Amino acid sequence: MTGKRAFTLVELLVVIVIIGILVSISVVSWSAIASRGRDSTRKSDLARIKQILNQYHSDLRTYPAFDLKEGDGRIILSANWQLNGGTLACSHGQINSRLTPFYVADLPSDPRDIVDYTATPCNQIATPNQTNRYIYISGPTTSNDGPAKSPTDFGLLATLERPGADAVENQFNPFHNDGTATRFGPWYRARTEDQGIGVNANYLITN
Repeated sequence: MTGKRAFTLVELLVVIVIIGILVSISVVSWSAIASRGRDSTRKSDLARIKQILNQYHSDLRTYPAFDLKEGDGRIILSANWQLNGGTLACSHGQINSRLTPFYVADLPSDPRDIVDYTATPCNQIATPNQTNRYIYISGPTTSNDGPAKSPTDFGLLATLERPGADAVENQFNPFHNDGTATRFGPWYRARTEDQGIGVNANYLITN
């Protein structure tokens, strides 16, 4: 009876290397698919919030004013705080109508946003960079006083993991531009550029 030849050590190593390469390719492919899925969710979420904001404007003839309240000296950009009218551990600094709970029960949040806005204090919401969050800003602004109390414009921003042709160019990004090419003026950049807040946001929709 003929004996079966066993695999040599070299052959086993080759097989292991091939399996490792295939696993790596699968992980990279899955990571790309997952990030594209999250980006798609971000875009659809902002489109939904835009519809709600325009309904708000249709009723009240204004958009929610950007709340100037700070945490640890940083303004709070998070849309899920700015537009949340529910009971919050970090209460709003200005009396102003918000979207919840009258226009929507719960605002959609970035797929990677893990902040509990009902229970998190201001200094923890206003963390440096404030990444993985949807951002809300209102306009117009003035250099000295900031956002108007009865805004006529708004901006919603997100940070896409795989930005494409629809990513906002820096010249139209209120956190990168000095205000000459955006409707929001220089106020937001002046308040955030020294802290790095919002600078990663690369997707913008407006009214």
